[in-house]
Amino acid sequence: MINRSLTFMLLMASVSAVHAATCQSGTWSGTLGKLPITLQLEATQRDDPLSGRYYYRDAMAELELKQDPANDRQWVEIDDKGQATGQLRLDCDGTMLTGEWRTPSGVKTLPIQAMRIPDEQYHAARLASIKPTTRGTTRIGNGSYERLVLDAAGASIQAVRLQGTSTGILAINQSLWQQATETLGEHLDCRAEARRERGRASEFESNLQEDVVAWSRGYVAVSLNNEGYCGGAHPWHGESFRTYRLDTGAQEDVTQWLREDLRQGIEKDSALGRQLMARYRKTPNGAEPECIDGITLSLSGVHPVAQGLAFQADAPYALTPCIEVVVLPIDVVLPFLTAEGRKALQTFR
Repeated sequence: MINRSLTFMLLMASVSAVHAATCQSGTWSGTLGKLPITLQLEATQRDDPLSGRYYYRDAMAELELKQDPANDRQWVEIDDKGQATGQLRLDCDGTMLTGEWRTPSGVKTLPIQAMRIPDEQYHAARLASIKPTTRGTTRIGNGSYERLVLDAAGASIQAVRLQGTSTGILAINQSLWQQATETLGEHLDCRAEARRERGRASEFESNLQEDVVAWSRGYVAVSLNNEGYCGGAHPWHGESFRTYRLDTGAQEDVTQWLREDLRQGIEKDSALGRQLMARYRKTPNGAEPECIDGITLSLSGVHPVAQGLAFQADAPYALTPCIEVVVLPIDVVLPFLTAEGRKALQTFR
């Protein structure tokens, strides 16, 4: 009986050894010893061995993994200070990742077991645990909102939460909070990339500020100002706008409020373009010839405001100071709208 059991154990070990393979890029959730971990392995920008990272429970701090060039199943664990704090052996078989963690001296070892999960779920455990700080309430138009501050891992994120309990408002709040947590996830990815590609002294930064810009009887419009730096020649900056229906919480495509002949773009010499350019010239840099020639009248940033409908004058990076938001009063813009668009914008009176 003993010999048969021993034979079975040796057979299973042999099968595992045959099926176990070097781990490729992917994401896994499991345990190291008894502690929950989420682990990710990914290819670098260069033709180097894989790099990796993992975190315990819902921690914002990560441990970096560097693959041994001589043995692709062996990894060195590096802490936030750049010190080697452990060694890992990792093997993969289908959706399973198994292995062993040990101290640098090899005195202590712990088993690793994890299941494959979608790559986009790498941050899920820690983002789900985020608790924002509430900073005051602001009244605007037909409603009010709270400002939420999310201070984690060096990111500067200010979100908003609409006050109310209707189905629509709850859906809008979920959408805005998802944007805030996704920004934090992108910040954590930027931090990992910066340290991996350019060293631990490299700079990285992420900022997001959400603001409610208008609230009518049927809609709420929100601005999202996003900026940061993650390597490259320049920092990045962008401002976008979202308009939501208060009854359902769905995002509204405000370009559909415009007449069909205007939805492909706005020429500067068109009737709508002339109205916009007349007001653009009154902005701080609007009279500059290079701005007048260099801007385009974008449909991507169209959104309602209390005074009317706002359009964005876009420009290339070199002409960033030329970018402005131009507002057409309700009565001026009404002839350029569909019947549905006129009805929607009238809710802002």
